[in-house]
Amino acid sequence: SGGFTGFTIPDNTRIKNVNMTGTYLIVPQGFSGVAITVGGAGNNPAETVGIDGIVIQEGGTPSKLWTGIKIAAPNGGSVIAATFKNIEIANALVAFELETTGTGFITNCVFRDINIFMGGSTLTGFLFDESGDQISENMFQNINIETNNGPGWGFKNVDGTGNIFINCKVWDATATGTEMNITSGASGTTIIGGRLAGGSCHFIDDGVKTLIIDSGSIVTSRVITTPDLAKIGWWDGATFNNGNGLLAGRLTNIAVGTGAVTTAFDTTNGSYGGFATGATINSIAGNRFSLTHLNRKLNAYFKTQ
Repeated sequence: SGGFTGFTIPDNTRIKNVNMTGTYLIVPQGFSGVAITVGGAGNNPAETVGIDGIVIQEGGTPSKLWTGIKIAAPNGGSVIAATFKNIEIANALVAFELETTGTGFITNCVFRDINIFMGGSTLTGFLFDESGDQISENMFQNINIETNNGPGWGFKNVDGTGNIFINCKVWDATATGTEMNITSGASGTTIIGGRLAGGSCHFIDDGVKTLIIDSGSIVTSRVITTPDLAKIGWWDGATFNNGNGLLAGRLTNIAVGTGAVTTAFDTTNGSYGGFATGATINSIAGNRFSLTHLNRKLNAYFKTQ
């Protein structure tokens, strides 16, 4: 109905679909609120909340203005050990939002076996909105985000400590889309497999101690790529500036030896030749010496027969 304002799930409540034909929540066309909110207010954490098996869609022609499921930890509250699985969300502006304010925090939650459909628009699969305490130690597994050839965001503004992403995939995004961006406040983010690290569009990592284990079958070979974890890099000796791992994008062809050869001959000093490297204190061109290499032949004698 037009008066729909969304549902709020109380603490220790589990919603489980036992009907094999599926459970649907259809928000009204033009809805701009939150379909389902999970949150712990004050000193009451939302613990052991669960949603297992639901499809959330918009009725009529989708306006795509709403949020599917919002996990909110306000000041003094928290969301702990909540589980979300077997969920499908289509045409939401934001499918999942994780929000903390003040001292609120979200931790030890599990998101798995989730399908999100964007319908070709600039929508977001998972939004991290960490304005308070951390969104930390959560697991995301088997998440499929289908952009339908749109410039959407898979995982936006990933923040917090120790979040892990296993076999999470963003499909069919345009070149202007973003599979994942990790903020500078994130630490210890782990990505194992999937399509998040630059499979078809942007991957941005501004965090620290990020660990990526990816077969690299799409763009580039990567095992452990973050320099603050391990310094691993290699390059093909047949090329000038193509590198992998730590050296990817960090190699350049440098002209060495930009100086000039000088020669001289006189009856006193003999003949000699010198090569000035052209190097200066602030230049990497040439060898790093402020000297001239000199070869000298003095009073050469020749034996004749």
